[in-house]
Amino acid sequence: MTAYYRWVVVTLTLLLAVCFSAVAAQQTEEQIRQQARDAAIAASKLYGSQPAVLLQEPPRSYIDWGAVLRTNGTVLVVRSNSTAAQLGLQQGDVVQQVDDLVLTEVGLDAVLGYLESLEHQQQVTLQVLRQQQSITLSGPAQATLIPGWRLIVDHQFNELNLTTNQSKVCGRISVFQQPPAAHDLYAVLITRINNRSIDAQTAVVQLSPGTYQIELMELIASKDFRRYRQQPRTQTFSLEVAANTTYHLGAQYPLAVIDDNSHDWLPKVWKRTQRQCTAQ
Repeated sequence: MTAYYRWVVVTLTLLLAVCFSAVAAQQTEEQIRQQARDAAIAASKLYGSQPAVLLQEPPRSYIDWGAVLRTNGTVLVVRSNSTAAQLGLQQGDVVQQVDDLVLTEVGLDAVLGYLESLEHQQQVTLQVLRQQQSITLSGPAQATLIPGWRLIVDHQFNELNLTTNQSKVCGRISVFQQPPAAHDLYAVLITRINNRSIDAQTAVVQLSPGTYQIELMELIASKDFRRYRQQPRTQTFSLEVAANTTYHLGAQYPLAVIDDNSHDWLPKVWKRTQRQCTAQ
């Protein structure tokens, strides 16, 4: 394995579904991908001597109480979108009782511990003193859900061999090298070659000389680029592969001239390099 082919593979699997609008979802996806890259780099530095590292956790939930109280129950701060805020608790209120727990009898720690132990949508009732008047606040506790996740950091790298000839002569297609965004070029994934599905972690593929139909999925990281559910993220193009040539692939955006099919990005061979290729 050469230094050129030393890389980090990140697989981040979300086990719980999150619903959001189409455009916002795609913007958030790019943020998640960048956070995953940052996590992979950090893990790589920490576990660099190991060929592969797996970090994972199951789904979890916790109650975000969201209010800071004095020991006498006086509310100092209420964070927006927290359980306390949704119940209607306000700064300056004095919490006297939570369900059956009287603050002066059990103490603040016991009350906070009880609040943190509530389950999602469990009803909770607060007796509160507000401007010298006793009021009741009641509603469901809102849990924050943490999806289960899996992070795989893989320091090993192997080229995918799809050659078919007996001479072992081959060319390569590669998404290993990051395209230059300054030239309106962005990263892609190889998703399919001649109707054969390709694993998303594949960065380089060895191919016998010939013509191939290659499907790419764009990973365009531009604040000007917008994705919509009705628009496919993949496009297919034809590529003539020659022996001992590496074709570096990317997505071109924006286009100087809109193409005939009204695509807003196009697959692009942004660099060709001559490098001996012997199928392995």
